[in-house]
Amino acid sequence: STPLTLTNSLAVNCAFIRGNAIVGKGAVVGNSTEIKNDIIFNGVQVPHYNYVGDSVLGYKAHMGAGSITSNVKSDKTLVVIKELDNPVETGRKKVGAMLGDNVEVGCNSVLNPGTVLGRRSSVYPTSCVRGQVPADSVYKNRECIVPREQYKKDIKKQEIPKNLLTKCGIPAILYKVLKNVAEDSRYPTGVNPAEVVDISIAL
Repeated sequence: STPLTLTNSLAVNCAFIRGNAIVGKGAVVGNSTEIKNDIIFNGVQVPHYNYVGDSVLGYKAHMGAGSITSNVKSDKTLVVIKELDNPVETGRKKVGAMLGDNVEVGCNSVLNPGTVLGRRSSVYPTSCVRGQVPADSVYKNRECIVPREQYKKDIKKQEIPKNLLTKCGIPAILYKVLKNVAEDSRYPTGVNPAEVVDISIAL
């Protein structure tokens, strides 16, 4: 069979690499991670407790701790990739997932056989994903896949009561953290930016 190919990548102790695998430059195959029959592009991170089988991981894709690709259906039938309205018959019993460039998969998520994640998409932690997730989307659950721009707007709409700072005794430092959750978000109404101290100083 074709030998394993590692190109200036990092495979640490307790990583298990079997079958045919191509691991690109700067990729990380971490502690207690198993990969099998994969193409892993440059800069990919599967850093800890991941299983990636019969899959393709695009440039700088990242799988959070404990997230896995399931590569065999429970009924052992052939895997079908459900690409919008045009299903693709693979003719194979073992097919994992295909992740586009810069995909983020949250911790402890399962990508079912034949899952396709479009470029720059994100998956919430503990998700069970099947089918296709469009590029530039955020997967919350099967009923809620939102475009990334809409996701940012939703975060910015979340209001914090004016008197929360004094009523709940929450320090101003937390508002600095909340401000950084979304791009270009504003301080909550009634919060004086002068009260918001640098996190490193406050801690």
